Amino acid sequence: MTITTQEIPREAWRSYFEELNDVLGTVEATVGREAPDSEVERIEHVIEQPRRGLVAAGESPPLEVTFDIEDPEQHQRLIHLERPPGLPAG
Repeated sequence: MTITTQEIPREAWRSYFEELNDVLGTVEATVGREAPDSEVERIEHVIEQPRRGLVAAGESPPLEVTFDIEDPEQHQRLIHLERPPGLPAG
């Protein structure tokens, strides 16, 4: 699988994420900080005033996506989304 990284222009954020939501549906998310002391968080995570967003994804439709979001202080948050494994046939 080929992974490509691109910057999403700020004016396209809303439409990009709405389309991604339609494609991915329910996902598992992992949020990390660039600092080594980060803890695993299982809560809602808000990035105040995001300034830049990069996305790395495979071929369309993506089964997993990683975002690198930068805030005004140039702190980075890595957000990894992937579809949860399917339930076994019953």
